[in-house]
Amino acid sequence: MYRTLLVVLAALGVAWGITALLVPDVLAQLYGGTLVGFGRAFTNVGAAIAVGFGLIDWSVRNLQDPSVRRSILIANLVAITLVALVLLVNTAAGTFNVLGWAGALLHAILAAVVFLAVVRAGRG
Repeated sequence: MYRTLLVVLAALGVAWGITALLVPDVLAQLYGGTLVGFGRAFTNVGAAIAVGFGLIDWSVRNLQDPSVRRSILIANLVAITLVALVLLVNTAAGTFNVLGWAGALLHAILAAVVFLAVVRAGRG
């Protein structure tokens, strides 16, 4: 489960990050917004972090050490949960359109799956 989950997380992180780096305005429009100056730059920062997480996940997908696996999973769980909360709060506030709800739901599902993997990793 660990390897498959990390491959999926790597693919999602790199795909989202590269897309947000290359066409941030398109993504903003999909979510009902526009980007200017600071917003575009801050989107690029988040996109770079997503690519970084994706590359880390890809590079550690074959690790066997249970404590390192668990640490990687916990870091992903924290990041994914925070993204879900940010999407939830901002969509509820009207900042994002209906795609914000879809993104929050997707991240909540991913967080639940990663949480189960953390629990499983804790059992050895």
